[in-house]
Amino acid sequence: MDVPRPKVTCQVVQSEQDLKSCLELRKLVFVQEQGVREDREQDDYDRVDPTLESSGRRWKVKHFIAWLGPDVVAAGRARRTSMFGIKLERIAVRKEERRKHIGETLLQFMMREIQEEDAVIYLHSQTPVVKFYESLGFSTLGSEFYEESIPHFKMVFRRLPLPSLHSRLMHHISLRTSNMEHSLTFYSLFGFREVKNYLSSRYRSVLIESAWLGARLELMESVDSQSSNSNSHEAARNQYDSFQMSFDITWQCTSLQDFLDEVVNKAESECEGQVTFVKTPYHERLGGFMVEAASFKDPEGFIMKVFRRVDLS
Repeated sequence: MDVPRPKVTCQVVQSEQDLKSCLELRKLVFVQEQGVREDREQDDYDRVDPTLESSGRRWKVKHFIAWLGPDVVAAGRARRTSMFGIKLERIAVRKEERRKHIGETLLQFMMREIQEEDAVIYLHSQTPVVKFYESLGFSTLGSEFYEESIPHFKMVFRRLPLPSLHSRLMHHISLRTSNMEHSLTFYSLFGFREVKNYLSSRYRSVLIESAWLGARLELMESVDSQSSNSNSHEAARNQYDSFQMSFDITWQCTSLQDFLDEVVNKAESECEGQVTFVKTPYHERLGGFMVEAASFKDPEGFIMKVFRRVDLS
C-alpha cells in the first residue's frame, strides 16, 4: 500500500536561522546517526551565498530546507564544482520521517531550482539508497568507493537540458486531448510535470515537461466538451498511424525491459493500468545505430516510442 504523501514545504535557504536548522539536522543524521566526524561534515560552503540575490551572477552554493508543518524534516545543498558541474550533497531526512516521500519531494524541488543550468548534475549516493536516486533519473557511474568509511557510488542525472520557460526557445509538441486528467496521468508515468496552464477562447491548455526526457508537450482540451470528445478521438483515429513521438532514453536507464516493467507497475497503481502497447520490445536500425524500442498509445491514440541504443557486435 502506498504511503500517503504529507504536505511538505521546500525552500531555498535565505536566512542564517534556516541555515542553522539545516546544519542541526545534518549533524543529527550524519554525525550522530552515521558516525561522520563533525569537523568533516561541515565546510566553508555552509553559508548563505550572497550571489543568490545578485541578478546576473552565478551562484556558488544553494542550501535547501524542507518543513512538515513547523518542523524541519529534510535538508540538502547544491554546489557548483566547475563551470559545467553541479553537485547535490548533504541531503538528509530526519530518521522518523523517512519512507514518506519527503526525500523525493526535496530532491525534485532542488532539481527544479537548478534545471535551467546548462551543467552536469551529479551526486555521491550512499550505496543503500542508489535505487532511490535511480528512480528519479540518476545513473551510477564507475565502481563503488568509500567516503567517510561509508560505501558510495557516483551518480549522474541523465537528461537533455530544457530551455527555461523564460528563454526564447520554446520547442514543444502540441496534442489534442478529450480528457485532460487522463492525459496528465498517463504522461506523468514518463516524468512529465505540469509547469504552466492557460485558457483561450477554444482550448484549455497545459504545458508539461520532463527534465528526464528533455521534452515539452502542450496538451489542449476543447472548452466545448461535446466537440472535444468527438473531434479529438477522430483526430487520433486519422493520425495515429502517421504521427509518432520518439524519445531516446539510452542515458536515462540501463535496461529497457526494467523501464517498461516500471511503467506498467506505476500505471497499475496510478492510472488504472491504462497503458496500451503497440509493439513490445523489438530491435530496429535507426540512422547508424541499432536500437531496442517499444511503443505505446496515449489515451487519445497517439503513438509514443521509447528506445535505447544497443551494441549488437
